[in-house]
Amino acid sequence: MRTALLIFAILSIFVAKNSISRDYLYLDDKTLYKKGEYLYEFGILKIDVYKISLYCDTASCTQADILSNKGSYALQFIYQRDIKSKYSKKGWEKGLKKNLKKNYINYIREVNWLKEITTDYKKNDEVILHVNRGKLTFHKNNEILAETKNAKLTEIIFLPWLGNNPINKAVKKKLLEM
Repeated sequence: MRTALLIFAILSIFVAKNSISRDYLYLDDKTLYKKGEYLYEFGILKIDVYKISLYCDTASCTQADILSNKGSYALQFIYQRDIKSKYSKKGWEKGLKKNLKKNYINYIREVNWLKEITTDYKKNDEVILHVNRGKLTFHKNNEILAETKNAKLTEIIFLPWLGNNPINKAVKKKLLEM
């Protein structure tokens, strides 16, 4: 009986610790708080693509805060299936064109940079786009793949999910709801 209680107590602590840790993300010696999450599905068959979570340096951040680029914010993607880079690159183009409209041409250099750093993704890969006061860091599976202080890029990086014309309305709502 004591052994069973001890095992239960240890498991309870382990589960509680993991549940709490999902509410925070630690990047660049900063604690970011989870704002919301969404499972992005594609097509009529609703194929699971990735789980996306938004993290902010304050628990009360807003869309305006994030798009103004004055704090520390991150989008975390956990891929639910293998995705070839060509599909992610098309996603960048479509999501940015939808938000930038006529101004898209003014951001071609930034879009091309995003396409260059976009790789194939495997199931369970973790990708984090972190903007920290004007600096963008692109993480994949706990490794930094790219960094830049391109102000135009940090302005647009979150637009496909949080802009005025997100990839779908539900993703923006769910990411900003907490």
